[in-house]
Amino acid sequence: MKNIFLIMFLVFSGGLMANESGELVKQIELKDEGKTIKMLNEAGPKVIGLGFKKGQGLEKHNTPTPAFLQVLEGEIEFSIEGQKHLLKAGSFYKIPAKIEHELKAIVDSRALLIK
Repeated sequence: MKNIFLIMFLVFSGGLMANESGELVKQIELKDEGKTIKMLNEAGPKVIGLGFKKGQGLEKHNTPTPAFLQVLEGEIEFSIEGQKHLLKAGSFYKIPAKIEHELKAIVDSRALLIK
């Protein structure tokens, strides 16, 4: 529960826009034509909303900085260093910098990525 409050603080302290609030899930739409990647906060830590329909995901890639992935709803299969992790709503994964990883939605899912 502490992680959710930390994320809410990070999102709304920098804000989507100054003095804006709302429900995170409603900020991240799911689209049949492809994944959703929406910048929710750029001032301070970058907070990115991710939305995936079942079967959609992110191909193998790495990031130059560490990142924090928080699943808001659904189930995501997260693969890193040859290991698969099933992340459900409320789960998180601390992604180290420069390590190749990928993810795939098992069901319609929404997540936050903080860098």
